[in-house]
Amino acid sequence: MPATSITAYAFDAQWSPVAEVAAFRLDVSGDSGFSSYVPGYQDLALGDVGTASVTGLLPGVTYYYRLRSVREGIPSSNSASQAATTLTEGAIGIDPPVLNFSCTYGTDPADQTYAVTNSGETAYAFASSADYSPGASGWLAAVAGTVSSNSALVRTAVVAAASLNAGSYWATQSLTSATATNSPQAQFVSLTVAKADQTIAFPAIGDQETTDAVGLSATATSGLGVSFAVGSGPGTIAGGTNLTFTGAGTVSVVASQGGDTNWNAAAEVTNTFNVT
Repeated sequence: MPATSITAYAFDAQWSPVAEVAAFRLDVSGDSGFSSYVPGYQDLALGDVGTASVTGLLPGVTYYYRLRSVREGIPSSNSASQAATTLTEGAIGIDPPVLNFSCTYGTDPADQTYAVTNSGETAYAFASSADYSPGASGWLAAVAGTVSSNSALVRTAVVAAASLNAGSYWATQSLTSATATNSPQAQFVSLTVAKADQTIAFPAIGDQETTDAVGLSATATSGLGVSFAVGSGPGTIAGGTNLTFTGAGTVSVVASQGGDTNWNAAAEVTNTFNVT
């Protein structure tokens, strides 16, 4: 009878009971000629049973087993042999092997999906870990799962980048399994965080008199400080924000924010007004 319960490392040898037989002897070998035996399975004494578990085998190997019945202490000749091929171990594949993410400062990139594949005949469970480039860690969410034989499991790569500074980062994600034959397998993940754009809000300045003083105020969406300069006309700025006039005419004041490691420079905003 064919073997049952075949795994990568074991199977159950099966046979039909024989009348008036009180015991059996079992041989298991890796070759059909039985020139050698699986350890523990040469002339193995069994009772009046119809099955025996054969363990300690190698994956993806064809084994052979045969029996001898025992009547009144005398074994019979060998039965015809049966073949049983153990399953291949699970094998991890990652498709694609490289993921590239990009976003702007203060945001998270869109999620991406990828497939964890199994080219073997045995399911395997896996979990991920990651090694990160200097500067930031923990921005790639961990994954786990179980992949059935000869199939694929879709996983989602989630990156948390909103708190990272602008720059380039990478991580090597390793998928590890206790049973997959090629564990671990690596996936390269890159992340580019671009500087964000910003704008300036600079309220209009009404017409002034030569004796007036104006406290300049503007805000940038980045939250960074705004600088002021007289673009043209009879005006002067002291202390960064205190605008006074040296005479009558048309005055232009320019508000600017030059950016930093995370923000691009803002477009300048100019206010123009008359001084009498």
